[in-house]
Amino acid sequence: MRLSTSASGSTGLAADVRAGRLDAALIALPPDLTAGLALTPLVRFDFAVLVPRSHPLAGRTAVALADLAGEAFVDSPEGFGHRVLSDRAFAAAGVSRSVRTEIADLPSLGGYVAAGLGVAVVPVSLVVPHDDVTTVPLEHPFAWEVSLATRPDPSPAVAAFASIALGLFDS
Repeated sequence: MRLSTSASGSTGLAADVRAGRLDAALIALPPDLTAGLALTPLVRFDFAVLVPRSHPLAGRTAVALADLAGEAFVDSPEGFGHRVLSDRAFAAAGVSRSVRTEIADLPSLGGYVAAGLGVAVVPVSLVVPHDDVTTVPLEHPFAWEVSLATRPDPSPAVAAFASIALGLFDS
């Protein structure tokens, strides 16, 4: 087994599985971007907003995407699954946003928010907690579903791996 990442996130991994460069990949993309793949859903993560503790929205019980209009954002590069989902949620809400800082390491986004580089709308349980950052729920929450992607006709070894992966997340 060889583990690898893709500079273009889930979209790149999905393309690598389709092309046969990978046998399987963990991806998190909307259904219209997963054509030609067999997906085994593994886990879902809820999105929320990360803001510095000193931010005016930090004391709110919930935030609408419209409340974030005009904010600078910290996010992953385009093509990463949670970025695709966030971009679509903002577009559906009619809110444009400015992603000023892109970082390919989702767990460390909180440090960038703490440093005042922007706010983030992310699956917060995957971000390393930071003392200077607070999490505010979304008024209309959405979730990120991570799946194991394979080609529709996986080899017996890949099918067995998919079964084992599912078992790891079922508990």
